[in-house]
Amino acid sequence: MYWTATRLLLAMLAAYCMGMISNATIITKAHGINIREHGSGNPGGSNVLRILGARKGVFVMLLDCIKGLLAVLIAGWIGGIPAARYLGALAAVAGHNWPIVYGFRGGKGVASTLGVSLLLSFWPTLIGLGVHQIVLWTTRLMSLASMIAMTATLIAAWFFKAGAMYMLTGLVLWLWCIWQHRENIFRLVTGQEKPLWGGKKRAGAKQAGTAE
Repeated sequence: MYWTATRLLLAMLAAYCMGMISNATIITKAHGINIREHGSGNPGGSNVLRILGARKGVFVMLLDCIKGLLAVLIAGWIGGIPAARYLGALAAVAGHNWPIVYGFRGGKGVASTLGVSLLLSFWPTLIGLGVHQIVLWTTRLMSLASMIAMTATLIAAWFFKAGAMYMLTGLVLWLWCIWQHRENIFRLVTGQEKPLWGGKKRAGAKQAGTAE
């Protein structure tokens, strides 16, 4: 029992440390940019897209997705029991959202959540991803697309009978997503949320509305 608990703690620690890897910070720093001083200031793929363009923004989102996926695999291997993967998923997204090395100021965890969810509940996650793309291309609002997609994934998981362990994990991830987007929700309600593309750009101005 003691050894199992120790392995689970190590699995969560490893997943959290992987989650702390800020791909957005690394990529923008390689271009001589401090991401926290540009765009929305959020260290996520959407802000990279605004600052450096679509190609690099999508690349960062892909890296964050892979990071989440690998974190779950590693946590499952270290923990040795099915629960380790779910705990690892939560730890990885927590590491992305609240990284201790960056003063607990991280991204919004959407791409990382996509990565962990693809392993834990593949088909519901694909449905959520499809919903995300429909909403994004219809509204151009990444924050709205992300929150609706997370909700759709959770509903789809229930229909697919994903199991209590995933439903609990998915609910926590959904709550985190809503919390991380609380400022976006205010801007959406007040009509101030900026579209991901097509809006007016102002050099040096802070832009709102990233979802990552």
